[in-house]
Amino acid sequence: MTAFKNLLTDEELADVLTFVRNNWGNSGSSISAETVAKVRAATSERTIFWKPEELLAEHPLEAELALAELGLSPEGFSNKALEDELLEMTTAEIVRIAKQTGNIERGKDLFYKSAAACASCHDPAGGAARIGPELKSLTSKITPEELIDSVLRPSNRIDKEFAQVTVLTVDGTIYTGIRISEDDKQLVIRNLAQTEPIVISRDDIEEVGESRTSLMPANLAQTLKTKEEFLDLMKYVLEVRKH
Repeated sequence: MTAFKNLLTDEELADVLTFVRNNWGNSGSSISAETVAKVRAATSERTIFWKPEELLAEHPLEAELALAELGLSPEGFSNKALEDELLEMTTAEIVRIAKQTGNIERGKDLFYKSAAACASCHDPAGGAARIGPELKSLTSKITPEELIDSVLRPSNRIDKEFAQVTVLTVDGTIYTGIRISEDDKQLVIRNLAQTEPIVISRDDIEEVGESRTSLMPANLAQTLKTKEEFLDLMKYVLEVRKH
């Protein structure tokens, strides 16, 4: 797994961990940047990965019975019913209802603090968007209906600028990342595991493949509790890109 210690800020890492925590076996509250900072400080001398047995010894998993007593599912929270309902609606209908009934302040809170972790890739407040377009840059690129569709079906529309590419060189080396720039002489990509861009000469490239799967996770709607939350979130997203 990529070591994110020196790649992400406390806020960015908190967003990623919140998303992971609420999608793979946990229904806990959002993780804060303050918590990340405390863990960084407590583990500053650690230079290698933990083994699973080490983590389990220090933080034993709760028994399924204990989770049930707390009203939590061992499989974690997943609101598939909400996603199914939204997929049955037209995007035009969702846009209309979100504009009419969505609450922009609640939507902003969901954007930055919910399990969907939208801000980690699309922060409109000036943060560095690492693997997704900054919302305000989408003003003229796509319609509101297309934007909603991209949230519900992210792999249907992938911006070339943020599509993951795989580069095979003539010596058999494989590089993966997001395309930064390219011309007749070289291709430059960015890989989250490395701080510096990867520059590959055109003469060294055997093949370039582009992934048909979006880096934006599918099923984000399943991380929200209600239809109203989704509409609030979309209200905020639509308003930010409009202004």
